[in-house]
Amino acid sequence: MRFYIRGLLKRMKIGDTEMKKQALGNLYNVLVEDERFVKLIIKIGDIVNVVVQFLDSSDIEIHREASNIVNLISGFYLYKGFLVKAGIIGPLVCILETGNDLGK
Repeated sequence: MRFYIRGLLKRMKIGDTEMKKQALGNLYNVLVEDERFVKLIIKIGDIVNVVVQFLDSSDIEIHREASNIVNLISGFYLYKGFLVKAGIIGPLVCILETGNDLGK
């Protein structure tokens, strides 16, 4: 599984927009399927940084998929610090400032 997740990370980094969407969607599906994989992506580390960077994306689908993954990770109290280290605060503030009333 580690090899598969590293492949997803590579697609997120160097792929085109469609490939990034697919990689984010596949990552989310893996994390939903088995929560133990959240620990694995934390160990890989760089994947959390990439997902957090996608929160600033202008593509709404990429933004939505990244938000879903961040939401899933933040459900684990133990891993919230990793999100903060990855720089989640800035993008979250921007989302809250520019979001609609439902998001606020």
